[in-house]
Amino acid sequence: VIAACAPARQGHPVEADLWSRAAHCTRAAGHVDEAVRLAEHACTVAATGDHRARALHALGLAHLELGDLDRSELLFHESLGVTTRHRHRALTHRNLAWVAARRGDIPTADEHYHAAVWQLSSQDIGDHLGAAWTIVLWAKALLQHGKPHHHARAHTFARLMEPILRRTGTAHYLATALEVAADACPDGHPDFDPIHARGEAARLRAEPHLAHTP
Repeated sequence: VIAACAPARQGHPVEADLWSRAAHCTRAAGHVDEAVRLAEHACTVAATGDHRARALHALGLAHLELGDLDRSELLFHESLGVTTRHRHRALTHRNLAWVAARRGDIPTADEHYHAAVWQLSSQDIGDHLGAAWTIVLWAKALLQHGKPHHHARAHTFARLMEPILRRTGTAHYLATALEVAADACPDGHPDFDPIHARGEAARLRAEPHLAHTP
């Protein structure tokens, strides 16, 4: 197997992580080509283990931002192969799921989202909020990239996560769940009002503190 980003030298792990974080921040600021350069440098410093996994993940996200699905998929898979940490594996499975959904490959997306939820729900992490948010992202992917017959499942996923997010989620998480549930709602649903849901989502985005108002 040819590595997606072969290491050139062994550097200090902290140095690799600093380059990876710099790549994330630069990508978030909209400078994606520079983020690629920084993440590639992180890969040359991080030869093995979790530090290399983070560098590969940063590089994969930058290529995903550029729309290079093949390259990002390769990098995410290599990242999975060099770490056993549940949280990192969960985030990487989530990104692989998004790549698959973008391609319209819903069965593969389902597999990766399921793996991400399982990793986050494991006893080692117990991140039930993270798992709930992953299921909302799963629902969003089904709505945006699936066929019409996937929309009922998207609606169900978002509705099931809504009570959890009302208790523990951020305004953004809850608003997204409400928007997905509304957009995927079958016509004439007997116990769900999509207009009300969209209105609540808009209020949450305008006034985030409402997420935990009794």
